[in-house]
Amino acid sequence: MKLFFNELSVLPKRIFIGFSGGIDSRVLFDVLLHDPVVLAHKIELILVNVNHHTDITETPLSILAAKIAEDYKVQVHLLHVTAQCPKGASLEAFMREERYRLFNALLLEGDVLVTGHHLDDQAETFLLNLMRGSGLQGLSAMAPVRLQGLGCLWRPLLHYTKQELRAYAIAKSLQWLEDPTNKDIMLDRIFLRTEILPKLTERWPKAKEVLARTASHVRHSQEVLDGYLQVHLKNLVVEGALNLKALKLLPEAQGILLLKAYLDRFDYRLGSAQLQQIYQDFVLTDNDAAPLFQYRGATLTRVKHFLHVDMHSKIQKNPL
Repeated sequence: MKLFFNELSVLPKRIFIGFSGGIDSRVLFDVLLHDPVVLAHKIELILVNVNHHTDITETPLSILAAKIAEDYKVQVHLLHVTAQCPKGASLEAFMREERYRLFNALLLEGDVLVTGHHLDDQAETFLLNLMRGSGLQGLSAMAPVRLQGLGCLWRPLLHYTKQELRAYAIAKSLQWLEDPTNKDIMLDRIFLRTEILPKLTERWPKAKEVLARTASHVRHSQEVLDGYLQVHLKNLVVEGALNLKALKLLPEAQGILLLKAYLDRFDYRLGSAQLQQIYQDFVLTDNDAAPLFQYRGATLTRVKHFLHVDMHSKIQKNPL
């Protein structure tokens, strides 16, 4: 099973492996252990296990991570989510955010975090976001490589199906534990995995590959659009603030996309309804108004005809 290190701009000195103890991360660790690039460049491998404390079955997974690290004499970080999910929020989304917050605290510049996401996961993510009414960004599903904290996140197994990973694990007699939540069809992703995708692949045997390929096409379109938006933002942002007067002169659809791209610089992701509300309150209202938008630890204010964002300790990405 080959890993395509050319997807990375620079070879790292350290690779942190998001290790759940399940089959996907177990295969990923084994592939990295024997990869010729890792061996030739003596890249350090470090396991990272996160216990979310949402289910008693997570403890054996952490124990397995510690045992694997000891067996192969690699460093391991056993991390714990201590925050409580806010009432009414998505538990899955909250835990994912907390998990990556913990990952970020470990990453230094040049470090790479890898996860065991595979082609089946990509197909599921595309369908999930499709049913949520996502735009191009959501339908792009999971990027193979993206910035993550001070380092980057790499998903090297997106080229391979779950079936290929399982065949590898069995052939290598690898030890792993099954996540019991993988059978809970009340979870949207598990419902798609167990009820919908099997029916799609029965009718179209290459359905998963097609869905993943479609996500790739959408991602390329999004990248072109992002480039266009960043060029235009350079003329709209002054000392970190967005010129709303200039934004108002553009067609509304274009203005909302530029507003979204501006907020993305702060890693501040909002839904279409919230973006529409901000556009209405901040762009279309009279200059004398003083709108205020507060959500998820951020405050948006307008001073004269400029939008200001206060992320309360969050770091702006790609500042002008």
